[in-house]
Amino acid sequence: MQAVISPANAIDTRITWSSSDNQVAVVDTNGLIIITKVGRYLIIFFLK
Repeated sequence: MQAVISPANAIDTRITWSSSDNQVAVVDTNGLIIITKVGRYLIIFFLK
């Protein structure tokens, strides 16, 4: 998954990724989602 940060000239563009249910899906620091079983999840990212 790729995040688009706006404005493009933002000073701090570091991102933290998170999954609402790590038993269903996890997301690594690069935004790669790994689905481990059937279920519902929400992937969220935050700017640091």
